[in-house]
Amino acid sequence: MARPFGSAIVQTSQPGDPGVQALVRGSPDRFHERERERRASAGFPVGAAVFRVVGSDAVEEALAEHHPITSLVTSLGGRTVCLLALEPDRVPAFGEAMRRLAAAGIVERVEAEPHV
Repeated sequence: MARPFGSAIVQTSQPGDPGVQALVRGSPDRFHERERERRASAGFPVGAAVFRVVGSDAVEEALAEHHPITSLVTSLGGRTVCLLALEPDRVPAFGEAMRRLAAAGIVERVEAEPHV
């Protein structure tokens, strides 16, 4: 966040990335509109809290109780991996539940996904 007439350094492995180009050109409106549409079509609307949860086979059923907007589930190395979007007001209860499920051995890892 540079003040007016300030400067910023952007590091990227993809200089043609639409987000970087919007920043360089100083015209984020078109990027925001496309990003909003892209997220909505994928089931991850702007403003939703997005988390990646890794755990046992029981994790998918446990996460369903939190009524996610979107839930994508796959397996990786014998673990279940879920990517889910929640309404922001559901996050506190979700956090408490993840701590309980971790203590029970159902959840192994929870990561916030700020870039989705």
